Amino acid sequence: MNFHRARATVLAEQEIIRQVMATFPFIEEFRAELRQRDYPRLSEAECAAMRWDFTQGMANNAIEDLHPPPELVAFIDLLVDERVPQEVSDEFFDRFAVVRLGAKAPAGEVA
Repeated sequence: MNFHRARATVLAEQEIIRQVMATFPFIEEFRAELRQRDYPRLSEAECAAMRWDFTQGMANNAIEDLHPPPELVAFIDLLVDERVPQEVSDEFFDRFAVVRLGAKAPAGEVA
């Protein structure tokens, strides 16, 4: 699979996932928590760059026939939609990875 075809596939998958995000109620729980936090929002250009980087990474993975779970794509979309900077998104992503993807919590931390 070439890069451009893989990227088109990824974009199509992302659109489908956005349409079914309502099937992941925990996404809205994270959204509500993010909206209560006071943090500097990313600019439109920074959000576009973040989405581009994620799409490029997914396209590269698709070439190797690796596809992220839909809930991960929905979570990344949440971070971009809410314009969350990395210093805030890292904390939320760590919690998401532990709770939703079954990753191990970093030493000394509780999920």
